[in-house]
Amino acid sequence: MVDPDHPYYAIQWAKVVLSCFQCNDENLILHSPDDDVVVKYNASTGTYSLIGNSSLEAYESLLNNISYVNRAIEPSRPLNRTITFTVSDGAHNTMTTTTIVINNVNDRPVLLLKGQNFTDYVFTEGGDAILLAGGIAVTDEDIEDSIMSATIRIDYRSNNPVFSDFLSLNERLISSGLQVNFQFPTMTITGAGTPSDYSTALSLVSFWNLNSAPANIASHPRLIVFTVRDHRLVSYEFHANVSVVNVNDRPVLRFGRDAENYAPTSAFLERTRTFTEDDEDRLAVFPSDFILTDIDSPNMVGATVTFTGGMDTNFFENVTVDEAALQSTGIAMNMTWHGDENITFIFTGIAPFAAYKTVLESMTYFNRRDEGIHPGLRPIKAKVTDEMGNVSDTVTILMDVRERNDPPVLDLGVGYDVQDDLYVSEGMSVFERIATTLYRAEIKDKDSTNITKGTVKLTSSPSGYLDENEYLAVVYRSEER
Repeated sequence: MVDPDHPYYAIQWAKVVLSCFQCNDENLILHSPDDDVVVKYNASTGTYSLIGNSSLEAYESLLNNISYVNRAIEPSRPLNRTITFTVSDGAHNTMTTTTIVINNVNDRPVLLLKGQNFTDYVFTEGGDAILLAGGIAVTDEDIEDSIMSATIRIDYRSNNPVFSDFLSLNERLISSGLQVNFQFPTMTITGAGTPSDYSTALSLVSFWNLNSAPANIASHPRLIVFTVRDHRLVSYEFHANVSVVNVNDRPVLRFGRDAENYAPTSAFLERTRTFTEDDEDRLAVFPSDFILTDIDSPNMVGATVTFTGGMDTNFFENVTVDEAALQSTGIAMNMTWHGDENITFIFTGIAPFAAYKTVLESMTYFNRRDEGIHPGLRPIKAKVTDEMGNVSDTVTILMDVRERNDPPVLDLGVGYDVQDDLYVSEGMSVFERIATTLYRAEIKDKDSTNITKGTVKLTSSPSGYLDENEYLAVVYRSEER
């Protein structure tokens, strides 16, 4: 700073004005003020006023110690700033300007939820999907930038992945310009969008697991990592920590291959077994495709099998359990009759579910009546209990007992058989012997009360021909005609 009149005139005052004085996070700083000069700042005009008679050197030192500071993450536009300096010796004023050029630096997008870059959630087995970042805010200080993509990844922290984990997002609820793809364990969202578009999308990302026993947090912690990217930079990570809580499941007692993976409908809880009179000595109560398992508990503590619907009271009909199966598994059995027709088997003892399956497989049904078998359905209901006290669904086996229609029996009376020959001596009345014999005949049928057809046939004689005088006739007794 030069004054031609120096040293005859002292400097009276000076002013320094920042053009963008209303911009956030930027201002001027005056270092080492002079004791003879008073410094005032007018916030409404952004003007620093330096007042007081002092030497040119003093003012020159003060002005040289003014600094410009800009702490804004994204400086206000336009980027150039003008600083205007005015000094006066009381008689004359002079003004000069300097321009500060701000070089903008691309900043990373920012992911925050309530001011934090992490959150914690709990997922309960069998529960609904949980939103991982509801209300998350995506911001980018570089206002000309769009967000180009987002990545949401399940990180197992060097543990084995859990392939039943799933991330989901309903595309109908987000901007039409965004596309969503999930390839385990990563979801990607792509397409140019505003920070608000991506805030909405990330707020709707949910975690779920349909497995009936998902690996819990102790052995498989889930860290869900969110990032977004603008044209140039990837944001810092946002973390959602998911704790998975297991629920002890009921044991599974069902019918059918892979039945444990489906809802317990009647298709998996009911079976019909058919026992036909005289077919076989014994029939396994449980079909070969029955399943007994428990994904949480290795042991069962009990099972109940109840037979209802008309068991034979005379023990022609019954159910038995193989003693060898009981002894080999250590499972105890108690059998209780209810009235004359219902029977309950109660099995107890801590044993693996495979042992209980062995015992149930050994149960057989038999019915030794050769007549009066009482056909119909005998419902059999079964359930098991695990060591946590959880009881399975009740399965029903319908034992369909069917009678067989036996052939009628022709009884010719004492001393005769249906295969016996009947001899007619020469001179004997044609009807005398046969009529007498067949009159004693009796037809028996234990299944049917009516006979629909009878046949009597005269075949050739041992000599190979029939005499022309041989024939059969029907003679009616008057009272039976």
